[in-house]
Amino acid sequence: MSLKQSALTTAAFEPWLKVDDLHTEFRGGRGSKSVVHAADGVSFSVYGGQMMALVGESGCGKSATAMSVLRLIPSPPGYITGGRIVYKGRNLLALSEKEMRQVRGGQIAMIFQEPMTSLNPVFTIGDQITEAILLHQKVGMSEAMDIAANAMTRVGIADAKRRLGEYPHQLSGGMKQRVMIAMALACQPAVLIADEPTTALDVTIQAQILELLQELKESTGMAVVLITHDLGIVAENADTVAIMYAGRIVEFADVYEIFDNPLHPYTQGLLSCVPRLGHEHERLVTIPGNVPEPHTWSNGCRFTDRCTVCTEEEKALCNAGLPELRQVAANHWVASYHAAGYATASAVPPASNFRRKAALSELKV
Repeated sequence: MSLKQSALTTAAFEPWLKVDDLHTEFRGGRGSKSVVHAADGVSFSVYGGQMMALVGESGCGKSATAMSVLRLIPSPPGYITGGRIVYKGRNLLALSEKEMRQVRGGQIAMIFQEPMTSLNPVFTIGDQITEAILLHQKVGMSEAMDIAANAMTRVGIADAKRRLGEYPHQLSGGMKQRVMIAMALACQPAVLIADEPTTALDVTIQAQILELLQELKESTGMAVVLITHDLGIVAENADTVAIMYAGRIVEFADVYEIFDNPLHPYTQGLLSCVPRLGHEHERLVTIPGNVPEPHTWSNGCRFTDRCTVCTEEEKALCNAGLPELRQVAANHWVASYHAAGYATASAVPPASNFRRKAALSELKV
């Protein structure tokens, strides 16, 4: 069964990647009692043929969540202390390291955020791309090099076969980023985690890469987790959106719900900060206050001190405990005491198999 056929068969029934109540923390050194809960009860699902955008400010836990999925959290100081990460019915946290190596890079691949430090300076580009191909596919070196060259060509690298013999220091920052993308796509993974994949790329190459991800998603049924803070990219490419703040998912919905009917005050604040065509003379709204430092995250709503909806009288409720994700509509989950319908909604993990069908012009962005 092809990847696309598998996606069509399973998409309506179960997600390809399900993260359920994930807890990842980083502990201080010897003698220190400080603990940072980088992922604090994170839950989301991604189906075959779907792109989910994970959106949030720097330091909110997006990359830590992604690294946890592949069990790449450096330990110490990082530890996955709870939850489940389920890929096609298998709990990845229960696999041995040998079993995990068969999943990592072949079935679930990742485009890392920092190409400068992700490529090994002493090996050629060809050596680094073919390593994963030889591990996960039954091919010889010659065929592996052809696959690598084809992957590099698809991400816009000219004269790919010659580039395979070059070293990372011979490439520009944007070229290294494209090599990382080619490396992730070479084995045709079922799930791709893309951590800021268009960083350091000019707008033309950025559009080409995003178009390629859309093409692969639609033609092969690949599931994509797109980590970004660019709401324009989200509006144009995502099917569903998870908004993350201070280690937690605070809102999860299909892309149209997020832009047309944001329910969490933080999501509303993010969207109000986006410049809009035809409104050049209007002052952009800013979210008051500062993002809390991870070691100061409270056991109540972590957005309370910046929230423009919460009154002084309501702060006691907001600080009493962390609001859990509740389903308030068919494809909409939110974790806010102030959201319409929240008080009577059910606390169920987010799992929308929504597919975008309308054009970008229909979104309010």
